[in-house]
Amino acid sequence: MILVDGAANSLEALPDVAVANWAGFLTCYSIPEYMHFKSARTIMNTKMEQGRSVDDYVAKLQQLAKSIKADDKMVKFALMNRLLCHISSFAAQKQPADMTALLEAVRIAEATAPTASESNVTVVDRLHRLYLVYDYILNK
Repeated sequence: MILVDGAANSLEALPDVAVANWAGFLTCYSIPEYMHFKSARTIMNTKMEQGRSVDDYVAKLQQLAKSIKADDKMVKFALMNRLLCHISSFAAQKQPADMTALLEAVRIAEATAPTASESNVTVVDRLHRLYLVYDYILNK
């Protein structure tokens, strides 16, 4: 194998045990246990951002979960904990039994949720009607 620049320097700096066999290599480059706690904290604290798709959010959580070998139950709780409110409440009503059912529920919730501009139009429309009623009463 031919390595250049930083890769060659890194290989030369390794002890002979790490270069000689795969197990030695893995011990040198395995993720320390304390880093798993950091990833677990990140999973539980990562919020879904407004305007981001559910699929992107789930993919990010699953990637973090894979790095710490988290089970589906932990990922499911983390997902339900940090979803947007309207998506989370819809998914909770469906009471999904597994990750597949949960993903289906949150995708449906995302697809059927009104966009921010639609809800703003509704509020503006209601305020306008309220103003018309108020104006009618004052000018009566």
